[in-house]
Amino acid sequence: MPFQTPIPLLSCAENNPATDPFATLLTVAFTVIFLAWLGYDLRESRRNDWRTHTSVFYCLKCRHLYSILRRPKTAPCPKCGFTNPNLRF
Repeated sequence: MPFQTPIPLLSCAENNPATDPFATLLTVAFTVIFLAWLGYDLRESRRNDWRTHTSVFYCLKCRHLYSILRRPKTAPCPKCGFTNPNLRF
């Protein structure tokens, strides 16, 4: 039996996946969808970041509800100055 050389699959242009228009279109579409998802995710995380760093307080003296952008254990009321503990949900 004579020795036969294997036929390379990527030797001609019609078998090359890099020149296949469907594969190229699919790759571009997935890349665009991924980048759009990543952009929206980053935008939403920046937009909602302030909510995670906000503490809510209720004044026991004047019944004023207020919030502060950092997370202290106690904070003075902006109306009467009474020091109140933060609310826990």
